[in-house]
Parts: sequence; C-alpha cells; structure tokens
Amino acid sequence: MASMVGHWQLRGYGPYAVVETATSAVVGTVGLWYPNDWPEPEIKWALLRKEWGKGYANEAAKAVQRAAVEHFGKPPISLIGVKNIPSIKVALAVGAEFEREILFRGNPCNIYRHPRVFGGGV
Repeated sequence: MASMVGHWQLRGYGPYAVVETATSAVVGTVGLWYPNDWPEPEIKWALLRKEWGKGYANEAAKAVQRAAVEHFGKPPISLIGVKNIPSIKVALAVGAEFEREILFRGNPCNIYRHPRVFGGGV
C-alpha cells in the first residue's frame, strides 16, 4: 500500500482500490502505474485470486483507459509476463493488442497497447 500511496504523491496518479459493491470489501487494485524502470506508463491490475473471473479487472481497466489517454495523450501499455495467461486474457478483453515481447528485469514479458478509442470515442 505504501508504494501505491507514494506513487500518487510523486506522479499525481496511480492505482485505485477495487471495491465489491455488495460487501464494500476491497478485492484488489486497478489503475495507472509507472515505476521508474517501466518502459512507459501502464494500466495495472491485481485482484485477490478468489475474485478472478468476476469481471472486476475488465470493468475497472476500461474505466481507466479513458482517463489514461486524457492524461498521457496516448494509450498506455500493460506489461505482462508471457506466462501470465489470466492477465493476458484481461488485456485482450479490454481491447489491448499485443505489441511486442521484451526482456524486463530478466524475464520475458509482453507489452499490450490499450486502445485510443472506446465505444463512443475519446
């Protein structure tokens, strides 16, 4: 949590808490993320495993896409490990497209580029 609060303080943006409406329980985070060694700003998501497959990441990432383009002037990425199939599925479900594979921190990762236009256009 401290790194997320610090990110907001230093960058002026960051991940949001994802809250399940019926219970008010925090089930994860989704939002803009840009640590110093990242290739460029990204939309990140991290949910409790028991909450996977319920659509929370998809819904929140779509909401963040618009804000990201407005803030950065271009669509952000999502940096995802090549074996992280659940996150790859989220990226594709929200309209991100595979851009390239890179070696990041010694691990093979894929960069997915989020769309610029969403349904009604930005």
